[in-house]
Amino acid sequence: MVTRNVAVEFTDITVDADANLVSGEITVIVADTAPAYPYGCVGMGHDNADDIQDWLTTDGAIVEYTPALPFLAPLEAPFGIEFPGGDIIAVSSMVFKPTKSEFNLLVIKQFEPDVNPDQVLGFKACDTDFHLAAPVWPPERLELLEDITIGNVNNKITFTFKAPVPGTSPGCFIEWGGSSGITNYAVELDVDFTREWLIPVDEIDGTEKSTANLVGAGTAWEGIVLTGNLEESILSATIPDPDNGTPTDSGAHDFIILADEIAMDMSDTMNTPGMSFPPIYTGETTNLFRGFYMDELTVKFSPNKMNTPSGGPIEVSINDMIIDDTGITLTAEVENLIAFGGAEVGDMVASVDRIYLEILSSNFVEAGVEGRIAIPVNEGNGIDNSLAYTALFNNPLDPALNNNFQIILEPDQPIQNDLFGGGQFTLDETSNLSGYFDKDKRTFTMDLNGDFAWEDATVGPVDQINMALGFEGLGFDYDSSLSSNKLSFDAGNWAFASPQKKAANFPVTIEEIKFNQMTTTGNQLMRGKLNFDLIFNLSKKIGGRSTLGIEGAITDTKSSGGKTFDPELLGVVIDEIHVSADLAAVKIDGMLAFRTDDPEYGNGFLGTLEAEFKAGGIKVSALAEFGNTTYNHTSPYRYWRVEAAATFPAPGITFLPGIAFRGFGGGAFQNMIATPDGSDFIFTPEYDQLGFRANAVIATTPKEETFNADVGLLAAFSGSGGMTNIAFTGDFFVGAKIVDRSKAKIDGAVGVSYNFPNKKFILTAAVNINAPPITTPSPMNLILDIDGKKNEWFFKFGEPDYLNTVNISGVSLYEYLMFGNKIPFPGGFTTRFKNNYYSAVGNYPYAGTTGSGGVGSNTEQGKGFAMGIGFMFDKSGEYKVTKFNSGEKKHVLGWDLAAGAELHLSYMQYVGSCGGYTPLGINGYRAKGGLGMYGTAGARVTRYKKNGSTKWNINIASIKAGAWITGEFPKPVYAAGAVEGEVGLFDDLISFDFYQAFEYGTYCNNGSASSGAPVTQGDAAAEQQNALITYVKASPGANFPLQQPVIAKFGLTPDVAFDVSEQQSNGTVEMRTFKMVKTQSFKIENETTGAWEFVNLAQKQNNLGEYLYIKQASTMTATIAAVAMPPAPSFGLLGIAPPAASVYTSSPAMGISGLSTTTAVAGPSSLTSFPVTPNSDYDDLPPDPDPVINDLLYNRRYKFTVTATLKEYVGNSWVTAVKNDGTPVTQTITKTFSTGPVVAVAASTSTF
Repeated sequence: MVTRNVAVEFTDITVDADANLVSGEITVIVADTAPAYPYGCVGMGHDNADDIQDWLTTDGAIVEYTPALPFLAPLEAPFGIEFPGGDIIAVSSMVFKPTKSEFNLLVIKQFEPDVNPDQVLGFKACDTDFHLAAPVWPPERLELLEDITIGNVNNKITFTFKAPVPGTSPGCFIEWGGSSGITNYAVELDVDFTREWLIPVDEIDGTEKSTANLVGAGTAWEGIVLTGNLEESILSATIPDPDNGTPTDSGAHDFIILADEIAMDMSDTMNTPGMSFPPIYTGETTNLFRGFYMDELTVKFSPNKMNTPSGGPIEVSINDMIIDDTGITLTAEVENLIAFGGAEVGDMVASVDRIYLEILSSNFVEAGVEGRIAIPVNEGNGIDNSLAYTALFNNPLDPALNNNFQIILEPDQPIQNDLFGGGQFTLDETSNLSGYFDKDKRTFTMDLNGDFAWEDATVGPVDQINMALGFEGLGFDYDSSLSSNKLSFDAGNWAFASPQKKAANFPVTIEEIKFNQMTTTGNQLMRGKLNFDLIFNLSKKIGGRSTLGIEGAITDTKSSGGKTFDPELLGVVIDEIHVSADLAAVKIDGMLAFRTDDPEYGNGFLGTLEAEFKAGGIKVSALAEFGNTTYNHTSPYRYWRVEAAATFPAPGITFLPGIAFRGFGGGAFQNMIATPDGSDFIFTPEYDQLGFRANAVIATTPKEETFNADVGLLAAFSGSGGMTNIAFTGDFFVGAKIVDRSKAKIDGAVGVSYNFPNKKFILTAAVNINAPPITTPSPMNLILDIDGKKNEWFFKFGEPDYLNTVNISGVSLYEYLMFGNKIPFPGGFTTRFKNNYYSAVGNYPYAGTTGSGGVGSNTEQGKGFAMGIGFMFDKSGEYKVTKFNSGEKKHVLGWDLAAGAELHLSYMQYVGSCGGYTPLGINGYRAKGGLGMYGTAGARVTRYKKNGSTKWNINIASIKAGAWITGEFPKPVYAAGAVEGEVGLFDDLISFDFYQAFEYGTYCNNGSASSGAPVTQGDAAAEQQNALITYVKASPGANFPLQQPVIAKFGLTPDVAFDVSEQQSNGTVEMRTFKMVKTQSFKIENETTGAWEFVNLAQKQNNLGEYLYIKQASTMTATIAAVAMPPAPSFGLLGIAPPAASVYTSSPAMGISGLSTTTAVAGPSSLTSFPVTPNSDYDDLPPDPDPVINDLLYNRRYKFTVTATLKEYVGNSWVTAVKNDGTPVTQTITKTFSTGPVVAVAASTSTF
């Protein structure tokens, strides 16, 4: 018992006769040097307790509970009382009241000096009663003054000691044992861990920390062990930038831990019972360990990486996790977790046989998963068709990259092929499956090498297949983040060496294996056809060729309880069969092609057969085409076409004197339409159409090379019986045998057709001469085109820009003649004549005061004609006058002679009056035209040196002259022109020139005749608006491959001029000349300023006509083959749209084998031309073009902009084309993309 006096002061007191306090109070005086603090309990905090402790240990008084020397100097508050056990209690205030006496007590404890040596905890007991003899023990328990948060040495862990809250939490308090001092400590605290170690799963604003609530009790402060639970948390060692202040995407985590029991060791004398340290832990492992320990906890693997079939996470239970001042340390290794089929890795069926995870001081060490996996070629229904894999967790150093699993394939057994008709894959160790699985996507690239074998297999209709093949580079590419085309297949490269392959038990040779990607339907991820080009060796003299197509698909059946990759054989298609036989009596070539799901031809087949009977020289051929389609119709319909022909050897069948039939052919078709293609036709399906065709081969006899020709007749009818089309065709050859027509002296084509529904008549003719000295540089063409529906017609026998020309012994004769309402404007003298005239006299045949001459724009109205005719020649030579003794020339007389003339004329109807004539001309008709001519002659003498160089040269004479005239007549007559030239003699010792222009009569500028009622003005420029840019491909928008080019496709060919007709309001048709120009820019975003900076571009064009754009700095691995688009087939001068790129040659029934002109029928791209040319070298195939490789920077944003603008040729210059409303015709498309991942956004966990 403390026996000490205290210093007091009186406040308003009264006492009775017995000296008892009646009113007022007596309080213990606070020492003058004591720190300031609340005298009562209200407002007393830990800082006040800390100040009191400091003062007591320096200036204050601490007395023993049982002092040896009583009645010392009186004590002033605050003062300490030390109990026999060493506990010290501080009295902060004492008060004596009339009815009782009370004092306030403080117990001050220091919290773990190794954690925060400067922080103390204060416990209080308020208004404790005491008597003269002793206090009333025990007092009310001493409770923590208030909640207090204390950080550890590196502030990675914060401890919040909880003050008691009645009815809510016990908090921290001290139980007092009277004179023995403190008998028990009770502690409750919340421990918050830095987000660098743990992140709560249920965070809201990105600042929350994972918390463990711990409670514990003990008789000694230094010996308390706290236990509690830790909320479900993400291991931040697998999260980039976890403390950035934004919520962590719930899909971004890789590992989640949940500890039902966590212990905090504050004791220096013992550790948590049963505690076992992880093998990799390098910290304190004796009883001096201070920190947190979890004996058993659950670790969940993110379902974004691997999951159960239902989409849930894979969970494992591990032991012994440590959290100390350095962070989290744990080691886990668990085996035989999930049997095959119970897990998915990268969306593939798998097992989880082993999981291991190591984290040391919150630093990721390693993690991985081992098991077996089924790749997409296999259904994955059993472990017998699985492969071993190892998935390694990767924590990139770049915080911008997502953590991921990288999977490695370990082939260890053959697997079944369920995708393409059975057989077994035996993979080499060089095969690999590298996967990347993160919160945004699951991707993998499979690259397989090895062998594939069919043994006595049956695939569709073909049985007894025995083949052993080698392959490399076969595989898949998968990206779950794509909206479509998530899975693609690469057939790789195949080896076809020994042993002998067989199909249907016939020996076969494999020529090529290729894969055709097909359009998917429903939930199909991939659909395609693996094509085997086979050569059958039926016998020594009979062989065949066919393409065996094995069609398979991989379907996502997850929504119906299945798997993400469910492979299925859809069927077997024999695309085409070619048969060749070379027997003693006959030679046979044939082809049968099958069509399946062709967008135009639907399903069906096309067959041709050609036979040559060797003894009689007779050739027969046949064609059959059948199918069904919905092309250009609302419901399915059937179509067919049959043709047959026979050709005979000379002399054939004579039907006129000197003329014999050398072959006949005919055919019929239904629900097909024939489109003219030169002198032949393209057949495509068209509902409610039928027709027939007949062909004949004729030749002179007995010499067929005098003249031979193919003539044909085609007629088409509608289903109602009306004729829709009739056509006559012919190809003729002079000076060549039937089998050698390419050497003909004269050849040509004639075609006449009329389309009844469209009221369109076309007549064409083309003649080519190759009989020196008479030749034609290009065929001379003639066309008559009458379009009754559009009221457009024209006749052309040559054009000003496409002249019909014949060369005779060096003299070039040319002409054009045209009339109608759709002919090009002839702008005076032809370009060829004007240039040669200028070369002769130094001026062009034009005078500003007399107009350009020639035909005016009135010709466009179709009320007249335009023609032109001319000739030109240019000759030079020399004569040796003297020679050196060596025979070399010494004095040479040289001469040059050139001349040309041209006439052009138009005859048109005009309105109004001129020169006193009403009407003018002959009932309004007047002629306008021009005539020009030029000539040059020169002679010179040249002296040469012995070495052949010129010593001197004298121009003896040079004469140049030209004249031109333009005129109009009659009533009134007008003429204007000029005569000009120059003469020079003896190096211009005598020279003069002359020029004389003249003008006569009255010039009229009357308008053209009325064209009738006004019609709607066309807008040819506006019609091109939607034909500028077809598409721009710069996808995906994120994770854009670094080597992938940006692609743009244009509807028009850039920088190529083309003409478009435009209906005028006055009833005429005007031709306008356009071209499309394109510009493009490529920019990269500056990472610092955010500004867009230009990047130099390079471009190439592929076989699809797409433009591929890459950075200029990149190196092209190969030059892309130039795409030379063929010109439209010429039906005379009529441009007919070409057929599809792949065509079938019509049956030889329609012509003679080896002719330059063949019949073509459109077919799907997988079909080939017939007859097949024998080839003993089936491996001589051109290599595929190398790809265009881009060189983009990783994790950067790019912007690609392309603009297409329509230009029009106006007034000898190109200007921006405008619509009728004055707006320009242009289109701009901008694409922005990133080569890095997409920005993380909050999203619920989903199964991948």
